[in-house]
Amino acid sequence: MDNNLRLIKIMRSEAPEFALLACHLTKGLPLNFKKMINKMKYVLVAAGLTLGMASCDLVDDSTGDVLALRNELTYLMEGSNWEITSFMDSGEDETSDFGGYTFTFGTDGTVSATNGVNTYTGTWSIGRNSSDDDDESDVEFNLFFDVSDEHDFEDLNDDWDVLTFTTSTVTLQDISGGDGSVDALTFSAVAE
Repeated sequence: MDNNLRLIKIMRSEAPEFALLACHLTKGLPLNFKKMINKMKYVLVAAGLTLGMASCDLVDDSTGDVLALRNELTYLMEGSNWEITSFMDSGEDETSDFGGYTFTFGTDGTVSATNGVNTYTGTWSIGRNSSDDDDESDVEFNLFFDVSDEHDFEDLNDDWDVLTFTTSTVTLQDISGGDGSVDALTFSAVAE
């Protein structure tokens, strides 16, 4: 892969990774070129952050960016606090079942939801959708809470298709393989 393609690919990554790659790419280059790259990296980092804040529609992986999108979404969710602002279960609005809960997605793959009185824990991950049950998204958001089948949080247990995400909203969907019913889930960042 040539250096130009590498620089373009990094525009969507985090700043520390960019700095590391910029150092790697400039090894052995003339000093003047290194100075130019050092000045350009700040512009490219700003451009990359701007791209990262834009909404990402995840329709397919024809551009080969699925891994980058998965990494961006993982980075966005980790260590942040979120709330459910919409949950439609087979067309029925059940958002109120999760009112007052703050969801924290840990860097170790754990998730906790607390409302100050009750706390529920589980696991989460961002992966590649390997099923052929839809053509909406190649990125999936896996969520699992260890609760009984009758518990409200059991409705969240699924391998959700990621439709879109921004720095403040993540929109997920699941289409049932049995009856074709659609569940929709939206997380919004908690203002701090």
